[in-house]
Amino acid sequence: MLRILKRLILLLIAIYALGCLYLYVEQRTFIYHGGNEAPAADALAGAGYKKVTYQASDGQGLWGFYRPSADPAQPVLLVLHGNTGIKPIIDDRAVPLSTLDAGVFIATYRGFEGNTGEPSEDNLGLDAQAAVDYLGTQGIEPKQIILYGHSLGTGVAVDEAYKLAAQHAPVDGLILEAPFSSMVSMAAAQYWFMPTGMLLKDRFDSINRIADVKTPVLILHGDADKTIPQSQARTLCDKAQLPKTCIWISGGGHADLYKFGVLNDVKSFVMLASADDSALLGHYDQPLTITLAAGKTVPMTVELALTPAEQETGMMFRTRLADDQGMLFVFPTLDTKTFWMKNTELPLDIIFIDTNGKITHIAHDAQPNDESLIPSGGPVQFVLEIKGGMAARMGIAEGDIVRSPSLGLH
Repeated sequence: MLRILKRLILLLIAIYALGCLYLYVEQRTFIYHGGNEAPAADALAGAGYKKVTYQASDGQGLWGFYRPSADPAQPVLLVLHGNTGIKPIIDDRAVPLSTLDAGVFIATYRGFEGNTGEPSEDNLGLDAQAAVDYLGTQGIEPKQIILYGHSLGTGVAVDEAYKLAAQHAPVDGLILEAPFSSMVSMAAAQYWFMPTGMLLKDRFDSINRIADVKTPVLILHGDADKTIPQSQARTLCDKAQLPKTCIWISGGGHADLYKFGVLNDVKSFVMLASADDSALLGHYDQPLTITLAAGKTVPMTVELALTPAEQETGMMFRTRLADDQGMLFVFPTLDTKTFWMKNTELPLDIIFIDTNGKITHIAHDAQPNDESLIPSGGPVQFVLEIKGGMAARMGIAEGDIVRSPSLGLH
């Protein structure tokens, strides 16, 4: 009996060892599906894309779809696809992205879409750098590039952003759709009975790189994603540095987030990631005073939001706001207004003001990235956003009077 037990144990050990060997040898076939045929050169011609070819530094031939912006000052989104290839990008993202003012370059990897070569983490890194270099030949420097990765492509995008930051050439922004924190954590969750940390060749260690990308970050992930759990993205979000925005889409799956309106989030991010540092810090140069019920005045300086584009953007992505600063929204007519905190990183007090400068309602301490609607409670013509908690600290209340040359009230 003991001899049989020993043989059984040895057999189980041998089977386990063979399983580990198989996983080690075949792991890249699990990670990189590849093998798709290249789509027709004119597949996206109607959306302004053209097929271009370029080479990686090791001579590997590659191709992509490029749609330059009509405005050379606009950034270019460099899109890096997932492990099922370029088809989800072409089917669901290429046309919506073509409506942006920014340019779009959809890159491919070796071993995918008719390209020769063998995919690996190092090789996909070479391919991403080749796409950056190609854009350089078109007059687009890294500081004008927004890396956009989907699924596996998020690991490639984080790695490329990390490398460029280390070379003191950070990109303009980083968009991660359905990202994972690392290939090790993904493999450990799926193959918990295997020593995946020891076996993995390609680790895509985004969790230990994202803090050093030195660029604004946008993360998009659905809570119904069956391929990459949202917990992976939340871990990544926690590690990313400001300015960052992490948007969790209720009901969103792995490849259908554009059905949930994330194009608007991408549009807002592209617009603000491209702003210079002074724009992200704000231009608070207009005087404003609030006269309290007791007669005391509170002086402030504000930035004006006058146009629809300025009002749509508001305080999004701002990371600093002094106690005596704010943003004043000036609307052309008296009407009810609704605000929210989507893509807003700072807690705010939102002060609603009527035509005569009287404060009619205050929404205290609205929280960052909260998508709950904040109504004005009645018709208003001006809205003042200040640092969260400051209204209570300074004693600002409904009925107080706001005066500013910007309001035409003196």
